[in-house]
Amino acid sequence: DRDLPKARKNFKRLEMYHHMTLMFPIVLLAIFLILFFA
Repeated sequence: DRDLPKARKNFKRLEMYHHMTLMFPIVLLAIFLILFFA
């Protein structure tokens, strides 16, 4: 299938967004802790 690489690229992008949404609260919490304890 010729559309397979495009679908795989979209899946990779979706996976990246998923990792970003997972990391966002952790990064936010880290920044909050740094500001709080600084």
